Amino acid sequence: MDLIGSVEEKIMLDMRKALHEVIRKNEPAIQEAKAQIQADPLPELFVCPSQIKLAFQALLDNAIKFSKPGIAPSIRIYSEVIKAEQLKELIVSPLHASFWVIHFTDNGIGFDNAYRSKIFQLFRRLHHQDEFSGKGIGLAICQRVMSNHQGFISAIGKPGEGARFMLFFPMD
Repeated sequence: MDLIGSVEEKIMLDMRKALHEVIRKNEPAIQEAKAQIQADPLPELFVCPSQIKLAFQALLDNAIKFSKPGIAPSIRIYSEVIKAEQLKELIVSPLHASFWVIHFTDNGIGFDNAYRSKIFQLFRRLHHQDEFSGKGIGLAICQRVMSNHQGFISAIGKPGEGARFMLFFPMD
């Protein structure tokens, strides 16, 4: 058993179907927030389904939770293939030549990129508990999920304009 709480086998999973399952389960919160979600086609990947759904859940929760007051969250999920040489800022010595990248973008409050490394630490929060609920474990879980899949997660934020979280899955 690992930190995520499962010892499940990896299978080929249609990532878009997994995402839609997470969206369906969260329909009440999505409707309450008046969130608009655009989900583009996503790849099929060899993954642990429950872990991927946990990561998708955490990223969706954050996109809704960290929305701007009075502005409906707008969330877009899409994917692309990126060559390792395009990731020189993120990877010092790549072990893989190419990655499937699944992007979660939002129009929320964003964050200062100076805190980018801290947001993935367990129990680390950029905001006080009275501003936003939560325990500071969602992005740490995402990081663990990606590590379990020999990938990684990264993020880019812009205060007041939103954030983009990227899940990098090795292709080879």
